[in-house]
Amino acid sequence: MIDWVNINARGLQDLSNPQLDQFYRDLVAAMRREGVVFSDRAAVQSFTQQYLEQHPQAGIKLDQE
Repeated sequence: MIDWVNINARGLQDLSNPQLDQFYRDLVAAMRREGVVFSDRAAVQSFTQQYLEQHPQAGIKLDQE
């Protein structure tokens, strides 16, 4: 368990951050609307890049965290 927490510490910290949590919720909702297959890493990465280009303020807020 300790190894898992150490490996996933960054993700766990992000989930406890309300702004990052909201960003991820919005991103996942947008992916679902567009039918992105979550197991397809290339599709997720491509969609995320496109999403940040279309919503630059979301990316700026994340950079300030």
